Amino acid sequence: MPFFYISLLPQMSMKSFKIFLISLIITVSYSMTCVNNSLFAQSYQSLSHAEIDSIAYMLSAKNNKKWHKPLSKNYDFLVLLSQNLQDDAVKYAEKHDFLNSAISYFHALDAETSIKEHHAASSNNDIERLTDIYIGLGDIFADINSLKTASYYYDNALMLFEDADDNESVITLLITMGKLYDDNHIPDIALLYYEMAEEKNDIPQYLADKIDFCKITALYELGDIKTADSIFMSIDPADKNDMDFHKVSYLYFYYKGDYAEALQHLLYCFENGDDNDKLAASELLAAVYFELNDKDNELLYTQYQAKATSAEIRKTPLKLQIEKLHDDYQQYKIQKDTEESLKHDKIRILFLILVIVTLSLIIIVFIIRRKKIHNRLSEVRKSIHETHESLKTKDSIIESKDKIIDDMSKKIEDLSSRKDATLYFEESYNNFINCEVIKSAKAELKDVVILTKTVQDFSRFALTNNQLSIVIKAFNDNFPNLATTIRKNYESITTSDFKFMVLSFAGFSDIEIAVLLNLTYSAANKRSNKIKSIFDTKDDLNHFMFHFLRSQI
Repeated sequence: MPFFYISLLPQMSMKSFKIFLISLIITVSYSMTCVNNSLFAQSYQSLSHAEIDSIAYMLSAKNNKKWHKPLSKNYDFLVLLSQNLQDDAVKYAEKHDFLNSAISYFHALDAETSIKEHHAASSNNDIERLTDIYIGLGDIFADINSLKTASYYYDNALMLFEDADDNESVITLLITMGKLYDDNHIPDIALLYYEMAEEKNDIPQYLADKIDFCKITALYELGDIKTADSIFMSIDPADKNDMDFHKVSYLYFYYKGDYAEALQHLLYCFENGDDNDKLAASELLAAVYFELNDKDNELLYTQYQAKATSAEIRKTPLKLQIEKLHDDYQQYKIQKDTEESLKHDKIRILFLILVIVTLSLIIIVFIIRRKKIHNRLSEVRKSIHETHESLKTKDSIIESKDKIIDDMSKKIEDLSSRKDATLYFEESYNNFINCEVIKSAKAELKDVVILTKTVQDFSRFALTNNQLSIVIKAFNDNFPNLATTIRKNYESITTSDFKFMVLSFAGFSDIEIAVLLNLTYSAANKRSNKIKSIFDTKDDLNHFMFHFLRSQI
């Protein structure tokens, strides 16, 4: 601190001095915390780049130059480090050494993170390396059956593909994610991914066939045999020896009860497929041989399933180790983010000290001036104090009464306005739900039992365009300007979304709305989830729409 600041200390009051001292103590503590975090990050970084010396030597010999930047920030070095680590990860994965493969991928991901931090403009090669890492990690976690973590890395790769407008890679990865859920016997989620892939533009024929094959598999597992059969009958694959074709063929014939024909396709999948294909085929092979009364072969494939289950159990320690790697890396990312936010610590500390000193001086000057003014005014106040004492008492009584009257008036007005708004909403809502179309639809659906699989069987209850127009007009008549306000505040709401919201507000469930709008249950469920996402709510849509629209009145 400069000498002239120190010279001012005797003039400071004790209160000002305490404030100044506490500020300095906080500043020093903050500085020590910054240093500790920085040291932690450096120690982890040195562990992350275990092969740094050998790679640096190779790179310097290749380019015949010395490094002018720290190795942890040099672009060429980080790229080579990432590529070498990815090559190691691939080699380990080919040997089924998934633990070392995951370690190499995480170190490569750390190198790519450093590239993004210190080199803002990412090239196509940078994005390609990063997507390869995410897909490699996703494949590892998928292999050890860690569904949530595998989805996390596949999702990261999917976002990069979408940002790069790589449509074919996006479709391929959506199919991969769908099969991940399919292999884990979650066909409803798998079907969503297949439908997302199906919605993309310019789908190559071989991917369109693959989507159809995957949808058939999921639909059979969901028990929607009729839809699965219709898709199967409509496809004509170019390659009859395609593995996916044999998969859906054995399911088709199995559910038809043609076990002899299903057996041929099952044996092909078992002999030519990967481990997941063999396991899925073995389950049905045992069932088919049971139907054919071939107990020896039934036992053979039952034993195969038992061995596969035993092998999966033995992989549990490995699975825990690899999942711990993911948790450790996420913790390390948090620590690195903290380090990044504190990299300008010295400037911040100096600036903080200057601010504290400046504020202290301002406070001191303010206190001195205030004290002088106080001394000058003290005598004047003392002389007029007695004169105004009685008037002050009277004024305070009058002010208290006026304040009480004002508060009571405001409360009465507030209660009155709330009561009026409530009565207005209830009257408008009753008028709306008593619309002839709504009353008629509720009466028709009152005693009807609709299941998610039988929605299409009730298409006779679907509203016509004219009837929908009447419902929307009834809504607008009873709640004028409300539709305009909602669409202005939530621009992503479409006309179809608004019709769905109005029917939900009228008290119809998602499955009833699917019938009234002639949608599949899947489409209605998607629409409901989309609307919830727009309004950022997880509540029941009927309950939410009622209270949300009421709050807009």
